[in-house]
Amino acid sequence: MAEKDPLGTEAWTVAALAALTEGGLKAVAVEPLARALKVTKGSFYWHFANRDALLAAALERWESTQTEALIVAASAVEDPRERLASLVESAHRSARGLRLTRALAAAAEHPIVGPVVRRVSERRLSYLAKCFVALGLDTRAAKHAARMAYAAYLGLAELDALGLGLQSKAEQRAYLDQLLAVLLPQPRRAR
Repeated sequence: MAEKDPLGTEAWTVAALAALTEGGLKAVAVEPLARALKVTKGSFYWHFANRDALLAAALERWESTQTEALIVAASAVEDPRERLASLVESAHRSARGLRLTRALAAAAEHPIVGPVVRRVSERRLSYLAKCFVALGLDTRAAKHAARMAYAAYLGLAELDALGLGLQSKAEQRAYLDQLLAVLLPQPRRAR
């Protein structure tokens, strides 16, 4: 009877996402991942039927950690302005996350990647719109504001790929402050 592989599916999905981030969809290949994890291909086949199964599991992890977990954390913030600021800051904080988003967007034509990227994008837009409604925008304006916020995120991912991204923590802070100043409606003053 074969012993269970001590390397779990999480290690493979993390490695697959790292490879995708650095080399795009083509980098998610069994042999290079096995070498990176210092295991045999047999370890891979213990957990996954094929590359597509690994890709699906990696995308599920990405959706869970980079969308649902951020939404849960943001939802715990009671003040709507602070909630949106927290969400925007969390999303923009990771240069690696931006690179992964760009790699996934570039692979959106793939039959496994495309539906997940679309579902994640729709979920993110929906939650952003909900945040803007909580700030007092009507539904239509909230949807437009959500698109602007998400477009800023995707645009930064593209700029980062060109080497034109944010180069320092100070630059990141200044960018986020300016982005939030543009996105957040100003509180109405009492007359």
